Amino acid sequence: MKDELPAPLRTVGATRSVFEREFELTQEDPFAGLGDPDEGGVISGDVLGAGGMGVVHAGIQTALQRPVAVKRTLQRDPRAGDEAFLAFLREAWISAKLEHPNIIPVHALCSDRGDPQLVMKRVEGVAWRALLDDDALASEHGMRDRLAFHLAILGRVCRAVHFAHSRGIVHLDLKPDNVMVGRHGEVYLLDWGVAASFHEDADPWVPRTVDIRTVMGTPAYLSPEQAAALGGLIGPRTDVFLLGALIHRIVMGRPPHRGETMDVVMASAYLWNPPEYGDEVPPELAAVMHTFPFR
Repeated sequence: MKDELPAPLRTVGATRSVFEREFELTQEDPFAGLGDPDEGGVISGDVLGAGGMGVVHAGIQTALQRPVAVKRTLQRDPRAGDEAFLAFLREAWISAKLEHPNIIPVHALCSDRGDPQLVMKRVEGVAWRALLDDDALASEHGMRDRLAFHLAILGRVCRAVHFAHSRGIVHLDLKPDNVMVGRHGEVYLLDWGVAASFHEDADPWVPRTVDIRTVMGTPAYLSPEQAAALGGLIGPRTDVFLLGALIHRIVMGRPPHRGETMDVVMASAYLWNPPEYGDEVPPELAAVMHTFPFR
């Protein structure tokens, strides 16, 4: 099933050579260029969450007594042609390049007994999805007017996406699960695991959108070009569509693509037709959703 892997993962051969050259890796020591977590005094604890790219643990940076989040790859053996391992590292490198108030800061990339670890700021908060699904919980986080509250969160996501675009990077998996809202109101866009560059002169270890040949992202939110795996059409406007899909989630209480089977969901994404919004959606907002996001 190798041909069904996402294109950025299928290009791992070229990426591996760059990785090995820059970090002087060998088969005996594939993590020779990565730091030792003991040097930074990082201790991992309970699991905070898990996703397609890895597991996130609570941690402590002992020298500073600072709480951190420690993300580990689900794949633990890079010697076995581990493409997911390199995808994990690419996510770490891309995240580290995007220093922005609405993107989780990266503190370190290290190895613990052959297990790559990404050390990041730990955010005390909840996923945006939880606030969308639970008005009582959202009220505890300061919600007074539901639409205004969630559009304010979306606005900060837009800032993160705009900044990434200014660096030639598209996220491609914008959804409420990938947005964290802190207890002080801070908003962070997470999970850059399928991010890619739309620049032809991108760093060689960064996947390029033009090379995408398979579906990447979350089916319920996909743009038509993502559903069709048309890498040549994927770019900043793809993220704009996904932002429009988030508006749809806010005002309608559900993602734009639904169905009893995955085939139905994918068909909805591929054959997308903008819905007609009723009186429950402000006309100005409906007009926006019918212009640039859903083309």
